[in-house]
Amino acid sequence: PQFCAAGDIPCTWVQGFNGTPPAADEVLQDWQNLNRITASATINYNPFPWLSNRVAIGTDVTQEGNIEFVPYLTNDTLANFWGAAAKGYRFNNQHQATYNTYDYNGTVNFKVRPTLNSKTSAGVQYYTNYNTYLTAEAADYLVSKKVRAVGIDFLSVEKFKAPEPVAHKTLLANGIFIIESLSNALKQFVGKRILMICMPIKLQDGDGALPVHAGRLLDARRRLRRLGPATFVEHGTPNS
Repeated sequence: PQFCAAGDIPCTWVQGFNGTPPAADEVLQDWQNLNRITASATINYNPFPWLSNRVAIGTDVTQEGNIEFVPYLTNDTLANFWGAAAKGYRFNNQHQATYNTYDYNGTVNFKVRPTLNSKTSAGVQYYTNYNTYLTAEAADYLVSKKVRAVGIDFLSVEKFKAPEPVAHKTLLANGIFIIESLSNALKQFVGKRILMICMPIKLQDGDGALPVHAGRLLDARRRLRRLGPATFVEHGTPNS
């Protein structure tokens, strides 16, 4: 093996490990990019000595990017352990979530006796969160427009923790491909007509959700530019 010193007799292909030596495992690089903004504002209003009001508004915006990267491997021994992935790949999973809270609290202060006070408080809190997904109505609309594929820059076209995969069932039942986990590079193509290419990775015994290399062709020089180096395409008839 090329990563073993010449004449190193104990150095075998797996270097004593069960399946993959450390040199092959260390090829994989993965990291997370995280941008987060939290902000809040509080307003106190006391119109009377016996009444106080407090209103608080808060927001939490999180942009998360999970990246997995394997470079092009020129070492034949390392390439043997990585198979088709030895040509290199990059998986970029983007997720953005926004959480807002609105809180009100009112307190009434009663002076029962000169030496005894009584306070009564009441409050209400409203909470919202925003994630990217397709509603059932949006899926039906896309079916009516006879689109051939739907791409989204989120983990899934489905609402997070949805009890039923309504969007999946509607789209797949009508032969519409679903392309998930595209990068946010899609924003530059809003309102434009492009040719998009999804190249599935050949996997044995796949279950219908395939990792692909996705790109688009530039009209001027017909050069391929990647949109999401590793996304997932789903096809077929969904289970009922």
